[in-house]
Amino acid sequence: MVVRLYGVIRPWLMIIKFLDMITITVPAALPVSMTIGIIHAVEKLNAKNIFCISPNKVLMGGLVNLICFDKTGTLTE
Repeated sequence: MVVRLYGVIRPWLMIIKFLDMITITVPAALPVSMTIGIIHAVEKLNAKNIFCISPNKVLMGGLVNLICFDKTGTLTE
């Protein structure tokens, strides 16, 4: 529903409606549940002697298919 006054859309009311829609669709517990999931994943990695410097990067680790380690520098050249 768009609020109109004399055929003109009020921009500030559209912004309020947009922010209202965002707060309804994103649950308040989402950041907490994401943090708990990251902590659980880091603990499972630590149990296998895999240590992570940046816990937020654990989420991106699920997207990795292949890792190449290059000690000599031939791949990077």
